[in-house]
Amino acid sequence: MSADDMGRAILRMAHEVIERNHGLEGVVVVGLQTGGVPVAERLVDAIEGIEGIRPPLGCLDVALYRDDIGIRPVVPEAATALPADIDN
Repeated sequence: MSADDMGRAILRMAHEVIERNHGLEGVVVVGLQTGGVPVAERLVDAIEGIEGIRPPLGCLDVALYRDDIGIRPVVPEAATALPADIDN
């Protein structure tokens, strides 16, 4: 996927998030550490460019919840940081 393709895909995702949620109320974008965080950041930037509102951004480290723990060592790489309560 080229850089242009990635930009178009993120812009498409931003429009989908806005449309499927009928706006941004209650929307929190969460990226998985480590590779998903830059994608989430770009998605938040794209949403802000469309709506003029920047949704909260969080990051989640799932290293301790992997199904291959015990097969190879897993060291948590980064902390989880969520900007809002996401119980539902």
